[in-house]
Amino acid sequence: RNMIWTGLVVLAFLVLHFYDFWFPEIVHKYIQVHPEDPTRYYAETVAKFTDPVRTALYVISFIFLSLHLLHGFSSSFQSVGWHEKFYKGMRGATVAFSILIPLGFIFIAVYHYFNQV
Repeated sequence: RNMIWTGLVVLAFLVLHFYDFWFPEIVHKYIQVHPEDPTRYYAETVAKFTDPVRTALYVISFIFLSLHLLHGFSSSFQSVGWHEKFYKGMRGATVAFSILIPLGFIFIAVYHYFNQV
C-alpha cells in the first residue's frame, strides 16, 4: 500500500544522490579529464554532509529505502516462487539486508555531519 510513496522518495533521493556524487564524478573524469585521485572522495563526502538539511534528507531517504527494500526484496523472491520453500531464511535475509545496508549509509552521513573538521 505504501510502496508507491516509498518508491517516489527513493527516486527523489536518487536524483539528489546523482546530483551530489555521480554528475561531479562524470565531469571530473570525462569532461575535465583529470587523472585518477582516489583521495578526493573523502573530502567530497565530508563536504556534502556539513549541511544539516542535506544530511537529514539523506537519513530520511535511507529510512524510506529500508522500508522499500523490506517489502520489495522479499516480494521479488515470492515472485520467482521461493516464498514457501525458503520462507524463514529468505525473511531473515530480507530483514538483515533491508536494515543493515541503509543503516550503514545512515552511519556514514551522520558520522561526517557530527565529526566536521
